[in-house]
Amino acid sequence: MPVRLPLPHRTAGQTTFQLQSPRRSSTNGAVSFKSVLLMVLLAGVLGLAGWWWWPNPPAQPAADVPVQASSEDTTEASDALPGGPGTVGAGMDPATVQAALQALVQLEQQQQAQMAEDARIDRTVMNNLRQLAAGANEYFLEMGFSSVASVALVGTNSSQYVKTFYPVAGETYPAVILMATPIQASGVAGARDISISP
Repeated sequence: MPVRLPLPHRTAGQTTFQLQSPRRSSTNGAVSFKSVLLMVLLAGVLGLAGWWWWPNPPAQPAADVPVQASSEDTTEASDALPGGPGTVGAGMDPATVQAALQALVQLEQQQQAQMAEDARIDRTVMNNLRQLAAGANEYFLEMGFSSVASVALVGTNSSQYVKTFYPVAGETYPAVILMATPIQASGVAGARDISISP
């Protein structure tokens, strides 16, 4: 039963303390519904907090006596695996794993080879575009025109400014080159365009 602290009472210049008995509710000492609900909620919150924050207990070590398995036991254990003796994990065949790894390595090598080939093609196309741009600029300066046909620039004649070159990846070059206009090779390897500013 809770006991309340004495409350001071002042009478004619002196202070006295009297103990007060706790009040009894009309329910003959029964706990109110709000108190029960508050206790249940508090217990639930504390339980969740303990479950959430309490670390996992360490695994109990086995008996201190070391157990040594004989070679017969290990042979029986390996034979009991789904794949039988000589397997890796549950039913993983080493030949299958090796074949999968080889396939991944080959795929990576193919991707690297393709990237190197794309870089080589792009360098060649850029070189062709630079030759066209340089020949066109020289033609514009000498002739005073603002456009020129590619066939007038490229060829084997001494009057032509660019030596003959051929597409390396199915690309097409512009038939007419305009002054101060980017020159573009379209459909390089059927996948991309490459352009150069004059």
